[in-house]
Amino acid sequence: MLVATITTLLILFHGAAGLFSFDIFKAGVEDGLADKARVKQIVRVIEAADDEIDAYNKRRNKSAKELVKLNEDYHTTRAETEHYLARTDDDREAFQERLIDLRMQLKPLVTEKEWETIYAETLPKLSP
Repeated sequence: MLVATITTLLILFHGAAGLFSFDIFKAGVEDGLADKARVKQIVRVIEAADDEIDAYNKRRNKSAKELVKLNEDYHTTRAETEHYLARTDDDREAFQERLIDLRMQLKPLVTEKEWETIYAETLPKLSP
């Protein structure tokens, strides 16, 4: 039970936004692309990703509270714990799929050279 709890806490509290560098991409697109119509399309995709991340973080925080309650209850069964873990895994996987889909929506909007330039020029500016 302790291993499952620690694993779940690591999953729950690991920042989801870092999975894909949407913020880096947005900064680079706004600074580097002249085609404002494409920039608007890209920003819409990034905003959808931000919405997904926010919603997932809210669910994750609610889920963390559930985990605390499960662990506090002496009578929590193995089945209840497994159900909790399966449900949170399913939610995480669905979230990751949505982010991957959104990232793939960006590819046709940016050339390979633009993509590389965005990361080459923007990442160093945002790094500590």
